[in-house]
This record gives sequence, C-alpha cells and structure tokens, in this order.
Amino acid sequence: MLPCLGSLNWLNIPWSIIGVIISIIALAKAGQEPKGQAVAGLVLSIVAVAIGALRLLMGGGLL
Repeated sequence: MLPCLGSLNWLNIPWSIIGVIISIIALAKAGQEPKGQAVAGLVLSIVAVAIGALRLLMGGGLL
C-alpha cells in the first residue's frame, strides 16, 4: 500500500455508488440483449464500495 492514499477512499465510495446505479440502469434496459458487461460492472462496483468502506473502517482514510 502506498502511504497517504487512504484518503482517496472518500472519493472511491461515491464514484463506486454511481457505478452501481449506472449498472442497475444498464441491466434494466438490456432486455434480451447480453448482460455480461452490466453484471461485471455491478459486481466490480459493489466490490469497490465494500473494499473502500472496509478500509475506512480500519482507519485507512485518516492517512
């Protein structure tokens, strides 16, 4: 880990939440089309929110 980058979690979480919202919209509009990219975007955005929140809970956002 690089020092002094923990505060970037405060930017990671809002952008990841926006990614979750956009992925949900893409899934809803996909219909019968392939949904692989929308599902991948949703999963990765949720993982990013979880990792960012976990790092903030561990105190990583204070550096």
